[in-house]
Amino acid sequence: CERARWSDLVVIERSGDETALHDIIQHVSRPVLLVPGPAPEIKRALLVYDGSPKGKEALYVATYLASRHQIGLTIFATREGDQRAMRKTVTVAIRHLRKNGVDASPVEASGPIAEAVSESASKSGSDLIIIGGYNQHPLFAPKTSLDHLMRMSEHPLLICR
Repeated sequence: CERARWSDLVVIERSGDETALHDIIQHVSRPVLLVPGPAPEIKRALLVYDGSPKGKEALYVATYLASRHQIGLTIFATREGDQRAMRKTVTVAIRHLRKNGVDASPVEASGPIAEAVSESASKSGSDLIIIGGYNQHPLFAPKTSLDHLMRMSEHPLLICR
């Protein structure tokens, strides 16, 4: 964790030690790329955006990657909860992306978030999932959607601080 401040990105191969992952994600000041093994070339990414401060950081990283490296982008939106708020949040993200020359298409899904995100990534042909980190300490919010996604996703995850 101490040397992470001297890098732009921390890359970790996914292992079974969830406690170590929690510590790293909580304490490093850089984005964490969690890979399940050898990763393919990234041609398309799925952005999980909820409007939170960590979600906004994910939006900024996704904007940079899409604009600088010609990566296709899909925005994940859940059908759970307040639909009006969800559409407003997606509209904010799309507006930001277009302002920066990036076209993105939204995809809506329902059901448990981690499964819906992983399924949406597969259906959209995404090679990478970009998501914000913990909005609160994982000890106070155990078993978050991010924890579940880290355990079950076959896609690399770029977890933004």
